Amino acid sequence: MYDSIHRALHTRRLDGVSIRAIAPFPSAKRPARDSVTRKKAREKFPSGLWGTIMTSSDGGGERPADTLPGYRTAQDVAGEEAVQRFVDALGPVGGHIADLVIEVVFGKLHGRPGMSHTEREIITLAVLAALGGAEEQLTMHLRISHRLGISPAKVIEVFAHTGAYAGFPRALNAVETAKRFYGDLGMLPLEQQQH
Repeated sequence: MYDSIHRALHTRRLDGVSIRAIAPFPSAKRPARDSVTRKKAREKFPSGLWGTIMTSSDGGGERPADTLPGYRTAQDVAGEEAVQRFVDALGPVGGHIADLVIEVVFGKLHGRPGMSHTEREIITLAVLAALGGAEEQLTMHLRISHRLGISPAKVIEVFAHTGAYAGFPRALNAVETAKRFYGDLGMLPLEQQQH
């Protein structure tokens, strides 16, 4: 567990494509500059030794996001279009962040036994409401919760419970975000919805 948490992240441009290697901290070696192709980089740094080697686009290459660990789980949970929108939205500037989210959140966390995707999504909604200032992410997770069949009434109940621990102003902001989301879907008033 220690090794998976403490990792060093290195990025190098090889043949017009960014190669990112995740290596154990602190003795991480950087990819050699003499590698010319992704194939050579993969041969030089096999995933068993280095963790994962992924590519990301900086405008000059193709980022095979569908090869990331967790990509299939992300599609199952959030939907294929939502995952593609997320990856495209971050694009060349934040593609590595999309890679990390898909790899860690969906590859590692959602893949763990012990809780369903629905239970994990309810926790995510509560945490985002408690954080405050994450309305865009909250909206995205409201979309995912709707896809997973979590009722609007249950979502509002999650926010009410969160308010007792994180503060009612944050809970009220989350409710306002939910009102906009469910309003766009034509699902208001929420009182008519079942748990």
